[in-house]
Amino acid sequence: MLENIDASPNPRDDGAGTPENYLTRAVAACEAGDARLGLHLYLAAFEQASEQSDVPSEDAIMGLKQAWRVACSTKERALAEYIFERLEPYLSTDEVQVCLEQLQTLAMEHLEGIGFSGEDLIEVTEAADDDFMDVMGPLFAAIGRGETPSLGQAAAALAGPVAASGAPVAPEEGAPEPVDIFSYANLSGYGSAVERMRSLGVGLSGTPEFDDFVAMLNARHGLDTMPVVDSILFCSPAREDASRFMMATVGELGLPAIRMRMEETFQGVPMLCVSAQATDAEKLAGLRQGFAGPGVLVLEDLDLWGSPVAEAADDMAGFLMAAMSRGAREAVNLIRQAVENPEVYVLASASSAEAIDPYFMDLLYPVTCIDIDYPNEEERADIWMDIARQHPSMRSVSRDELVRLSAHLPRYDIYMAAREAIEEAYKQGLVARRYIPVSRENLFDKLAAYHPLDSAEYAELEKLVVSDFSASLGDLDDLMG
Repeated sequence: MLENIDASPNPRDDGAGTPENYLTRAVAACEAGDARLGLHLYLAAFEQASEQSDVPSEDAIMGLKQAWRVACSTKERALAEYIFERLEPYLSTDEVQVCLEQLQTLAMEHLEGIGFSGEDLIEVTEAADDDFMDVMGPLFAAIGRGETPSLGQAAAALAGPVAASGAPVAPEEGAPEPVDIFSYANLSGYGSAVERMRSLGVGLSGTPEFDDFVAMLNARHGLDTMPVVDSILFCSPAREDASRFMMATVGELGLPAIRMRMEETFQGVPMLCVSAQATDAEKLAGLRQGFAGPGVLVLEDLDLWGSPVAEAADDMAGFLMAAMSRGAREAVNLIRQAVENPEVYVLASASSAEAIDPYFMDLLYPVTCIDIDYPNEEERADIWMDIARQHPSMRSVSRDELVRLSAHLPRYDIYMAAREAIEEAYKQGLVARRYIPVSRENLFDKLAAYHPLDSAEYAELEKLVVSDFSASLGDLDDLMG
């Protein structure tokens, strides 16, 4: 099926980094018994040839076929999938069918290698058939009638099984779509961060004053539009604070958004999760080709991501992408395309810029860092006012004391302490069968739990809780007397 490559060196170009040089080195590596190195060098030759021309040379294509043979013989299933993806346009129909059968064989061998027997696979397939047809049946029926399902129909069908894992569910037809816009307008305790974002023009587009200002700048500088927006990195020692502000920024922009985050499976294997609102499914269809219009790409907790490629010498850069899994390649390509697209905002969060792998910092360049420190006194006052507006039972506790005693706490911890105090008062009311507001002692006790034991705030809170408790014992003695 696949012809042998001409292994003779090319005397026309001995320069490092050229397709010919990679091919020569690949042949030498295979002859020396290093099949894996030869495979990567063949891939590097093809990648380099593809960058130089829309149609790679015949030698590069033949090298890719040789890489396919090596990948199959060494059971490199992931690389074989990648090679087939690149090789398919240059294969005949019969060759494609043979390659697909080989890929299926590799996949079966991989599953058997991790403990799945042929009978297990048949049972899993049969169990999945019913659910799959429930979801995809209407689309297949439409195709059978000669109709072409829209991207929206396909996206809605594919969103169905994901909903069970907690992803947003598209609203049913005829039902009112829920409105839950989370933006700077309903965000408390981020005054300085919001002011910094306003200085970058975020959230001001569409206002007459800002549009006139941008039009003036375009005219004075001789540009048609604003320059490409830098990637924005939100850094905070409390990553929950950075994530909350980042999501409020997404709501402020009001554009379709894709979220990426790194999670671990039950076996401890890192996995990149990509999600989007079901209502944006049609707008975001075909993401392998990048964003088709304005949008937002959100990268959560980027400092927890591991680089998808290992360090390598400069002359090995031609096949770094080939070393990744297909999913990792698509994710990296999507990030790169979003960074280069002037209509797409790229937002990322992390504990600090220094904690992020340099690979991702280079990928996001240029980057504007928004530092979100612990809330200052004014911002803490806004937070306690926001809590009091939502929870009337909190209003009996002095706000000035709360502002002072919550110093050096993240916003997330302040809200959590208040929530715990409210729930405790609620449960006490259930037992007593009467309304019990949040007490000073209760709230101070919850706040103390979030402070370091050696902090001045913890020492003062402990003293106040003991003082309040002693006063309550005195009241009890008076009642008993």
